[in-house]
Amino acid sequence: MPCITQRRQRHYTLTLLGTLLAAAPVQAGIYRCEAADGSVAFAQYPCRRASQVKKVVIPPVNVIADSALTAHERQALARLEATLQKSAQDRRNTTQRTQRQLARENAVKADSCARSQQQLAQLRDTRRQGYRLQESAKLDRRQEQLLRAIERDC
Repeated sequence: MPCITQRRQRHYTLTLLGTLLAAAPVQAGIYRCEAADGSVAFAQYPCRRASQVKKVVIPPVNVIADSALTAHERQALARLEATLQKSAQDRRNTTQRTQRQLARENAVKADSCARSQQQLAQLRDTRRQGYRLQESAKLDRRQEQLLRAIERDC
């Protein structure tokens, strides 16, 4: 029995959503074209050979009036609008969280990059100043590590 109720509710919701989408205000461009001989024509696009072209502004009209909805449909519409608003707010929050997380990750990478570059400069100074033979392999490995880190983070 609950399946039938859920199906019926889903059917009503989809029907209401379809009706609302179909009833969305349509804003088409209409142009009043007046020819040189005084004749007037209305067109969807601006006329090319008219002496005067004016865009006709038509205010949007909602096909469904609130009074045409039953109380149940108004409640379903209110729930649907609330759900849509919550979804939009959730998307905005997720986007903001993602942007903050990316900013933090970029800051960490920038710090790591600067640190690696500084350590590489110090390592090169050490090589210029001289070092013991036993440290040669260790310095080579460290330089390779730093170069990989710079390549990855910078």
